[in-house]
Amino acid sequence: LLAMEVYVESGGEQRLVEIGEKSTVGDVKAMVKEMFCYRDVELEVEVEGKERSDGEVLSTLGVQEGEVVRVKLGRYIPKRLMGWVPVEGVRCIAVSETLMVGVGTGNDGVQLYDCSDLTPSRMTPDLAISGASSLKFSPCGTLLMVVTDSAVHLATTDPPSIVYSSPGTSRVTAAAVSAGYVYHCTKDTTTAVDYEGRVIKVFPFGGCCAEASPEGGCTAVATFGKKVYVVQGEETVICFESVGLVKMMCFLKEGLVLLSADAIKVFSLRHNIVVQKLNPYPYSSLVASSYLHDAVVITKGRSAYVADHILDTQLTATTNSIIRCLAVPSYGDFFVTGGQSATYIHDLRTGCELSSIDSEAAFATTTLFGNFIVTATRHSVSVWF
Repeated sequence: LLAMEVYVESGGEQRLVEIGEKSTVGDVKAMVKEMFCYRDVELEVEVEGKERSDGEVLSTLGVQEGEVVRVKLGRYIPKRLMGWVPVEGVRCIAVSETLMVGVGTGNDGVQLYDCSDLTPSRMTPDLAISGASSLKFSPCGTLLMVVTDSAVHLATTDPPSIVYSSPGTSRVTAAAVSAGYVYHCTKDTTTAVDYEGRVIKVFPFGGCCAEASPEGGCTAVATFGKKVYVVQGEETVICFESVGLVKMMCFLKEGLVLLSADAIKVFSLRHNIVVQKLNPYPYSSLVASSYLHDAVVITKGRSAYVADHILDTQLTATTNSIIRCLAVPSYGDFFVTGGQSATYIHDLRTGCELSSIDSEAAFATTTLFGNFIVTATRHSVSVWF
């Protein structure tokens, strides 16, 4: 046996790789770090349900052709400042899986940076779109959706070029980008546009909030009429009654978390019912989810609560200032909260503070796997590694 193909699984994603007769557990870890862009991450390799040490040879452990070798992420704490750049009038930020940072400003358009180099002289050309209120990269990271009050724009990032702009005749009330489609809403309609900029379908319902699942397989649109539609491409998959005017949404493995002004509910996408009827978190500010752990992080004042998929509280983390922003990597083990005096990184499994950064944050975001944290004030953008 000179070589065989096995599946390496990490963070819910599987990739087919070729390993040699003498490939060790350590070799697999190195391969996974390269493939999934992990750096300074403790990895654990499981074979037949047991963690294996670096020197063990896979073939002697009974690994066979086509088998799945599971690689789990150990603790990873992005806390070193990689780069900082002054930017005036920051209104929103985003980071792509290709490690590009998008910064939306009031008057200076949308600026694009590489995570590894934030120096202004190396900045890629701007997109001349002022007044961005939201930025979202496509799941593959090659396209950027820019939302303003009056229009939605879809742009390539290398080189930066606008491929689609909505008509701008009605106020944009919500937007999301999924795998293959951009959905933008007005009060009365939701328009699906493909990555080439072609209008594919106009749905007969508007939206006050829209959110795509982490992999972009489906998109939820909450309407002003207190209904929520889940769509895939051109098809409506599910429709259910909401819990009031939805402010924020996030996906769990089989559920959808809905945050309104005075309530949080979880809707089961499998059973088409609300699975959480109580309301332990009234008047909460922010909500985000970990797809990997099927957990929800909810903020209120100076506290962040980690709850399970039916909103039972598992732990509480407290910070020293009012939490203004929240970021949870879909496939990571930590969450980020930002306030006026500091930015905190907490362990999602224990609530323990892993590190704090003596920098205020009005905005925070991470990559899907948490490799990078991007924070921003109104006047600057920082990347933490």
